[in-house]
Amino acid sequence: MFKYYQKTLKIVENLLNCIIVILLLPRNLIFRNVFKKNKRSDRIFVLGNGPSLKDDYNKIVTMKSESDSVMVVNSFSCAKEYEEIKPNYYVMADSAFFINDPEPHIKKVQEDAFGNMISKTNWDMTVIVPSYARFGEAFNRIKENPKIKVQLFKSTPIVGGSDAINNIFFKFGIANPLFQNVLTACLFYSIKMKFSNIILWGGDHSWHEGYIMQKDNVLYTKDKHFYDNKEKLIPHINADGTSVKVHEEFASLSRAFNSYHIIRSFAAVEGVSIKNFSDTSWIDAFDRQ
Repeated sequence: MFKYYQKTLKIVENLLNCIIVILLLPRNLIFRNVFKKNKRSDRIFVLGNGPSLKDDYNKIVTMKSESDSVMVVNSFSCAKEYEEIKPNYYVMADSAFFINDPEPHIKKVQEDAFGNMISKTNWDMTVIVPSYARFGEAFNRIKENPKIKVQLFKSTPIVGGSDAINNIFFKFGIANPLFQNVLTACLFYSIKMKFSNIILWGGDHSWHEGYIMQKDNVLYTKDKHFYDNKEKLIPHINADGTSVKVHEEFASLSRAFNSYHIIRSFAAVEGVSIKNFSDTSWIDAFDRQ
C-alpha cells in the first residue's frame, strides 16, 4: 500500500511543481539568474563549514592550483584561513544574515560575518545572496567594499517530483532545488556557472550526532564549526518561539540529504562531476575520495 501512496505523491508533486513554475514564470523571465565564472578554470572547490575542514585544510592548499576557483559559505570570513584561501565566491542563503533588527545573538553573527568580509577582502570576489537581501541593512554594508561584487538570485524552490521534469526546470533557470542547506545552493550555482569539476570539502552534515533531548522536551544540538573551537549547545526553536519537534527536525534533515541526490541527477545531465573529499561526511549522493 505504501508504494502506491509514494507513486501517487510523486504525481501530485509534479503537478504542484508545474503550477508553481507556471505562476512564477513571468517573474523568472524578467529576473534571470545568470552566473558567470570569475576564472576560466573548470574546477571549483566548495568549502562547507564542517569541523572536518580544519583537518582537511592543508590538503586543500596542496591540491588547489592558481587556476582553480574557491567558494565559501556563511561565516567563513571569521576564519583566519579566509585571507589565505582568498575565495572567488561567497554564498549566503540563510535569511538570518539579512534580518533587520535581529535578536542579539543573530546580530552578533551578522556583524562578525559582514564585518570581517568587508575589512579583510582585498581581492575580487562575488557574493551570492537571495534577492530579498537587497532590502536588508547588511546588503548596503557589503557594497562598501569595491572589491566585492554582489550577485542576487531569485529562488523558485520545488520539492519532490521526478528528476526528468525537475532537470528541465533547472536547466532553463525557471526553478531550483530546495536550498535546505547552503551547500545545496553552492553546488547548484557551481553547475549553472558551467564548472565541470566540483570538489566538496567540509560537508560533514553530522549535526544529528550531537542531538540532545533535555527533560524539558527541547531538542538541542552540539554545534561546532571548523573556524570555532567552542562547542555551543543550541536549542531548536521555531520563529514563533515554540520548540521544534523531533520528527520535524528529522524531516528537515531528510529534505537536506535528499537535495544532494537531486543535485547529483542534475549534475549528471549537465556533464558535471561532483566529488566529496570531506574527511567526515554523511552526504551519500556523491563519490567519496
